[in-house]
Amino acid sequence: MRASLYKMIMCAMAIAAAPRAAPAEPTLDGARSTAYAGYCRLDMGGRGTGDESYTGFRYRPRPRSILYAECRYLDRFEEREARFRGGASSGFAGVWNLAAELSIAPGAAIYPRFAGSIELGRPVARSLALSGRLNASAYGDAALFGAAVTSEYYPRGDCALISRIGVATIDFEGTPASTDGSALVKVIWFVDDRTRVFAYGASGSESYRIETIDRAGDIRSDAVGAGAAFFVFPSVAVSPSIEYQKRERGPRFLQLGLEISLVR
Repeated sequence: MRASLYKMIMCAMAIAAAPRAAPAEPTLDGARSTAYAGYCRLDMGGRGTGDESYTGFRYRPRPRSILYAECRYLDRFEEREARFRGGASSGFAGVWNLAAELSIAPGAAIYPRFAGSIELGRPVARSLALSGRLNASAYGDAALFGAAVTSEYYPRGDCALISRIGVATIDFEGTPASTDGSALVKVIWFVDDRTRVFAYGASGSESYRIETIDRAGDIRSDAVGAGAAFFVFPSVAVSPSIEYQKRERGPRFLQLGLEISLVR
C-alpha cells in the first residue's frame, strides 16, 4: 500500500466491518462505489453439494464510511432460501469506527431469520487496531448470542495480520444451551494498490463467520482458506477463493468461490 499507515488502518477497519461477501474482501482502497456478484460451490462429500449466489452494492459517501446492501440465495440440504442484509460503517471522534448490520431471511431453515451485529474499534498503536463485536441471530429453532475481539496488526506497510477470538452461546429448542469458542488468524498481503492475496486458518464452532445454522453449536471444525482480489480491467476486479473444512462430525467441506466487482 502507498497510503499512510494510519489511513490504511482506518480503511481496513471499515472493510473488516463491512459484509464478508467473500473472504477476499474486494472493496479496494479509494473506491467510491462497488457493485458485486458472486457464486460459491460447496462440495459436502457424502452429503452432496450446495450452491450459494449473491449480489450487492457498497457505497463510500466519505472517507472512513461505508453503506452496503446485499441479497443472497442458497440451495443446500434440500432447502432454498433468500437472505437480505444491509449495514453501515463510519468513523467518528477522530479515531473511532462504529459499524452495524441487520439481516432478514423470512421462513429460513439454514440462514438466520433475523440477525444483527454492532462493532466498535480504533487504532491503539501506530501499527495495531482493535475492535469488539456483539451479535445475535434468531434461527428457525435456535437463538444465538455472540461476542468477538479482533486485532489488526501491520508489521510492514504491505502486510496485515488479522486475528479474532470469539465466543457464542446457542440455545436450541428443547436442548440445553451450549457455549463454544472460535479463533481465526488471517494474513493479507497488499501486492499493490489494486491487488491483494490472503490466507487464513480457523478453528471452532463458528470457524470463519456466523452465516448458517450448520456452523453453529457444539460442532468443532477446522478450516483453511486462500484467495486473491485483483483487477482484470481498470474498473473490474475478480476475487477467487477456496476453503477446506474438516468437521468433528460429518464429512469434509470444500468450497470454491468467485466474485466479480465493478469498482468506481
